[in-house]
Amino acid sequence: MDPLEIEVKLPLSDAAEFQRRLESIGLECVQPASQEVNLRFDQADGVLSRRHQVLRLRKEGGRNTLTYKGHLLNSGPIAVREEIETDVTDFQSMQRILECLGYEIIFVYEKIRAVYRLKDVLLMVDHTPIGDFLEIEGPDEAAIRSASDLLNMDWESGTDKSYTVLFQEWAASSHYPGRDMLFSAIEAFRKAS
Repeated sequence: MDPLEIEVKLPLSDAAEFQRRLESIGLECVQPASQEVNLRFDQADGVLSRRHQVLRLRKEGGRNTLTYKGHLLNSGPIAVREEIETDVTDFQSMQRILECLGYEIIFVYEKIRAVYRLKDVLLMVDHTPIGDFLEIEGPDEAAIRSASDLLNMDWESGTDKSYTVLFQEWAASSHYPGRDMLFSAIEAFRKAS
């Protein structure tokens, strides 16, 4: 059976403050905060988007990852979907291969992510241009819910939405004209508004 990604996103008021909180309770930091650049691909006809599938190339520090995500298998705050990932040695060559195969970049998004471990779950603390989030990823909903409760998170604020969807909602409500979720572009937009 293919691996499943099981996670929830919860809004944070301040990612850096939340990281300090996790460190103060002695959680293991498995990845210090580092910047990510994510390229989401689709074909010109949008076939992957229509099927709610994701093809993503990520650069994070010295690691490059190619990811396929299947459509959501449930509805509610927990996202459950097939996820297949592999490390890629050369980011630019992989991007070029995808483009030669007819894929084009439809969305670029940045975030600064730190990862912590709490028992059998991973806590991804994300600072993004549109706000801060905690992603809790684990083996099942019970483990994720337990971690959320232990950290006194507001479970009702949880969502299964992707960063693509969260960005689209933010852009619509903010009247942001750009396609991508980039720190520099959104900061310039805010200063001009």
